[in-house]
Amino acid sequence: MVLGVVILTSVVLSIFLFAYNRTVRQQNIRAHHERIAEVAMRLALTGTNLLAEQMASSLDTTINNAASCLKTVMVAPPSPAPAPRVTIDSSDISGSVMETIKNDFDAYLQQLSDLNPRPRCTKMEMAFEDIRQTTPSADDVQLQAGRDPVEKLGEMVISCTVEFQTLLRRASIRRQFRVVNMVPGIFSRFSLFVPFTPWYNSYNSLGVRYSGSIDPSYKHPFPPTTPLLSYGAPLKVFNGTETVVLTPNPDARNDLQNHGWIFLGPSHNTAATDAVLLKIPSGYKPDAGGHFQVALPPGVGNGKELIPPENIDDASNFNLPSPYATAACMVGGMYQGFFTDELDAAGNSINPLGAAGQGLWPSLTPNASKRYECAASWLFPFGDRTRPSRTLMIGPVLAGLLKFYFLKDMTTTPAAWKLTIRGKGAPSAAVASYSPNAQVENANGVTPAESPICSQLCKQPTGGADAGYDSYKKIMPVDFTPNTFSNPPSVGISYNVLFDFMAYPGGSSPYPNVNGGSTVMQNTGDPFYVPCYDTINNPPVSGTILGLHPYDGVMIQFQKAAMAVDNTYFKGDLTKFRIANNNLLARVTHIIDLSSCANQASEDAAFASHLFRPADPAIEPAYNGYFKPRKKGIFYVKRRSGVIPGGDKLTLPAGSGIYVNQNFIIIIDKGDILIPQKIKADSLNNAPGKLFSLVALEGNIYLGTNSEIDAYLVALNPGPGSLAGGGRLLCANATKEMNIFGGVAAWEMGLYETNTDPTTMSTFSNGGEIHYNPRFNPSSPLYLNALEFIPEDIASAIEITGAE
Repeated sequence: MVLGVVILTSVVLSIFLFAYNRTVRQQNIRAHHERIAEVAMRLALTGTNLLAEQMASSLDTTINNAASCLKTVMVAPPSPAPAPRVTIDSSDISGSVMETIKNDFDAYLQQLSDLNPRPRCTKMEMAFEDIRQTTPSADDVQLQAGRDPVEKLGEMVISCTVEFQTLLRRASIRRQFRVVNMVPGIFSRFSLFVPFTPWYNSYNSLGVRYSGSIDPSYKHPFPPTTPLLSYGAPLKVFNGTETVVLTPNPDARNDLQNHGWIFLGPSHNTAATDAVLLKIPSGYKPDAGGHFQVALPPGVGNGKELIPPENIDDASNFNLPSPYATAACMVGGMYQGFFTDELDAAGNSINPLGAAGQGLWPSLTPNASKRYECAASWLFPFGDRTRPSRTLMIGPVLAGLLKFYFLKDMTTTPAAWKLTIRGKGAPSAAVASYSPNAQVENANGVTPAESPICSQLCKQPTGGADAGYDSYKKIMPVDFTPNTFSNPPSVGISYNVLFDFMAYPGGSSPYPNVNGGSTVMQNTGDPFYVPCYDTINNPPVSGTILGLHPYDGVMIQFQKAAMAVDNTYFKGDLTKFRIANNNLLARVTHIIDLSSCANQASEDAAFASHLFRPADPAIEPAYNGYFKPRKKGIFYVKRRSGVIPGGDKLTLPAGSGIYVNQNFIIIIDKGDILIPQKIKADSLNNAPGKLFSLVALEGNIYLGTNSEIDAYLVALNPGPGSLAGGGRLLCANATKEMNIFGGVAAWEMGLYETNTDPTTMSTFSNGGEIHYNPRFNPSSPLYLNALEFIPEDIASAIEITGAE
């Protein structure tokens, strides 16, 4: 019996030991499988991180080559359909960056001698899921805000699959992404974008001599500041990066697409007019004159350029005596700009009243108080004499030129040009006929005290100034008596035809063709090139035409192709554009919160450390001492509470300047911004190769240097009549001169008649230059390069799954 108990016990123990050993074996196998799975998981996650790191430096190249649809117009699928998914797979893109990384990682796995058999990387993949348009609507609100159907958001999934001992594991990292346009808005289509003009004479303040040189003695009485404003140079706008090609003729259609345009919004006089007047200077000096002539000068006589003789058949204004044999003469004319002084060959003033002292206009009796009416425009939208810039102006802008008629007396030897007069004596004198023997002074002589009077310098359009011209296809200068207190004509006169975007003639002349007009605008049927072009070819029988390109009906497109809604970038009234949540603010990729800063010094320090870092002198020796952006993106900066325009200024880091080595936009939520030093980007095809935009949402931008600023500066908050309203570019340095290579969008720039608050014109009394960077043009072929793929900095999810 004892033996039976022993045997039974042994059997029980054997069963127990067998079960134990089986359980141990099963646990060992399970642990072994879990170890394999853990190894495969860790290796897959390592591969995913490696792919994410490597792709960071080549992400844009990979997307451009293998997923270019992310940077093109997306056509939304039918509502029941799932959101589109784009996949870049190492297994089916031969030679791709992703395949190279996969092969490198696989080679690394084959060197892991502790693992046998060696693991393999079977697949690397990048997918873009849940892709949606940032602005999917095509309604009037979106089109007015500047709709960009290219911009997208979605989720990027980076994954790596590893096989180890027949076990597959797939590690995935998910990050949200945006495809954003680094062209900041519709205003960046323009070299200069100014929606508000205080009064129609706002831009006319520059003292210019008859020769075209600057008149430093001139003091402008508006606004009545102490001391009165004095200007040392104009502000010149260059709308392209190249010099004008004269032979052969330039391609005006391409220029219309690739050059920057200019927008000046309507004036807000107390009188019922919205015209803006630019009084155009001329002369033969390159600094402020000679850049605009509406005909080819045949030569220079005593330092004064004259256009070729012209025959005038106009009995009401020019009644030549008969028979002609007793009065051999020719009539010629010259478009000579507004001027405030005349000098003789020795440099002595012979007419300190300028055009006001010529006695050619009834309202301009020789009187020093009238001198300001002959001040020229501070704003030169067409470059200068040596660097003419093709100009397309949008807005109700009139060009004011003074045309001097001359008589060439053929009876003298040599024949002499003399001022043409209609009659002798006061305007009321009943002298209706012209006589070559009446009082006619030589054009180069000193104007006598009793000067001849020309009651009508140029003949008005039939029916008066408001009747309009019959033809919009020829150059029609504005004909008006310069009088600050009378409204300029409101219809029938176009700045746009005068400043030709137009065709410069061949040969050596830098002047527009006097007979050609705007031939390009006449012949194009594509509104992409010229907004509302049909106004030229089909002028209305009645109605107001304040320029051939009205500001309230503008369309801006991406390409010149079909008029599809997804090709429309902006459509509407330029004066009503606002930076809001439905355009620029909706595209923000990063938020920088400075609201906890105690003072301006700490705010500046935090601002600099968050957004910039020093350039590496070993890598970028040309930019030693500069700061550069930490990353690309659109950054929204929240300032501390209590900051207002006119108060503390958020200051960009100084050093030697800022080196723009990647595209980025900075948007400041409130208050003013100070640029203390230059902003420089590497040049590519004669323009900055990277885009930087600085936007003051509710304040002003102060420029503290006259060094080159490679940026687009934006201050568009409506605030006319008060510095606290913002919306201005102001000067903060002693040179009072700007040098911007990008563009400027400000709510207002011009002078007020009585308000003495600083404006762009009053603070930049030495003018300067604005050069347009065509990379800011959404209609340019370079637009694709302005699109950036911005992934989330930190992964939103990490997933480990099995794989097939």
